[in-house]
Amino acid sequence: MKLNRHRRSFVAAAALALLTAVCGGGFAAENLRETLPGSGVYPTQAGVAPAVEAKKKCRFVKKKVHGKVRKVRVCTKVKPKPAPSLPSKVSVTLDSAHAATAAVSADSGATLSAGAATLTVPPGAVAQATTVTMTPVSKLGGLKGQIVGAVQFKPDGLQFVKPVTLTIEVPSTSGLKAFTYAGNGTDFHLYPVKIAGGKATVDLIHFSGYGVGEGLPSPAVAKVRQFLTTVVKPQVAAAKSDSGQFAYAAFRTWELVLEMAALPTDDFVKLYPELLAVEADLGAALRKFADDEHMRCVETHDIVRTARDVEYARWLVFPLATLAGAQALGDALSYARQQASKCESFELDFESTMTYDYGPVGRDVVHVRVVHLKLNAANTWTNEAPLEYASITIHPGDCGAPATSSRPVAPFQAKLVASWDSWPPKLSMEISPGGALELLDWDCPSPVGHQHLETAYWSGGFLLLHGGPPLKIEDWNYLSGALYAEKTYRLTNTIVSELTTFVLRHTPT
Repeated sequence: MKLNRHRRSFVAAAALALLTAVCGGGFAAENLRETLPGSGVYPTQAGVAPAVEAKKKCRFVKKKVHGKVRKVRVCTKVKPKPAPSLPSKVSVTLDSAHAATAAVSADSGATLSAGAATLTVPPGAVAQATTVTMTPVSKLGGLKGQIVGAVQFKPDGLQFVKPVTLTIEVPSTSGLKAFTYAGNGTDFHLYPVKIAGGKATVDLIHFSGYGVGEGLPSPAVAKVRQFLTTVVKPQVAAAKSDSGQFAYAAFRTWELVLEMAALPTDDFVKLYPELLAVEADLGAALRKFADDEHMRCVETHDIVRTARDVEYARWLVFPLATLAGAQALGDALSYARQQASKCESFELDFESTMTYDYGPVGRDVVHVRVVHLKLNAANTWTNEAPLEYASITIHPGDCGAPATSSRPVAPFQAKLVASWDSWPPKLSMEISPGGALELLDWDCPSPVGHQHLETAYWSGGFLLLHGGPPLKIEDWNYLSGALYAEKTYRLTNTIVSELTTFVLRHTPT
């Protein structure tokens, strides 16, 4: 699968899903500190292998000294063999007899286990139904150290709308590192991992090979610099102009940080300014991603996809923003959340008609409304407005039809609680209908004269049919486009009947 298709794999993703507010379940700042030795920013000498003193090789040779031949001991320093480093390619031997296969649906996800490894695919992680296979790895040729557990997935390169979780049981929790490689054994790199409770947990955005090892060597500084120059920088630069590259660029930057953390302190410090430059570019790419998501939200009104995409993107880079000096990336995180919030904006229209039918005598009909009630993050999804009377029709009595007007008593109030992590979204709204009085005036013949009456036809009818406030609306009818959702009530009893509608319109800013 080509990298420029990664954006489509979001399906109409993101945290990044993070993000759940910032971390929808995955990396967090503490995970970064677990991954990097020492403080979590710079490696300490405790995490660096001690320098090996060069050994001396001595031998006796005959030399002429002051005219006489003597045996002289001559010693030369022997250059130590270089320490092993992480390979860029490994040969993979699979344990196909213990492979596990499962069908994964977009609605329900799946869980499958093979040996000590378990893969959990949550609902909504795949765009369409697919069959996946997880095969244990028995050997990685060319890799120094011990494999604690590793698996390889098919279809290789399958990308997810939101992260899936791989858990590998481990006998110990110290000295372990996670790694990944392409399906043919190339592109071998360290990978973010959380180790706790006898389990190593990694979050995946695409299928390839993944595992955990003990006593793995550190990467060679030349290899890290090459990875920085030829892979990470170009990928992040591409993401600045193409939002579809963003998730891949973020994970590549993660891999770079992990490999840099394994370097000796001096080498880490030398490369650190270049890492910060990459993160600044990644921040620019995140801003581009957020702008594109916001524009798509304005055009398509797909708030669920925008929320998921942006939070997922924020989730991907949040731990990187905790590095010292990564201010540009931290600012981009805030900007992305602001752009997503601009998409999460609504207006509520409320209309309600109460009808009192007296048969041959006539009918009293009262029609009230509240329109364009704004509900968004700025007002914490809560707002109020006075009831507006669209019309009041009172049946004629002995003195004919009265003149009508109204007087508000209590405002109409609405509070929206929403979750955008699935379709249809979970919308819940609490309504306090407020109250108003209908003012009726007659000019009757003498001796009756002017008559004035204050009634509560609408408020009383609403209370009679719905009970006391609040009215809670959860079973919305979801629409498409700017008309986002609606709810209609048609209730009646022996006295009064109603037609009440709530229309929620999507109004991104």
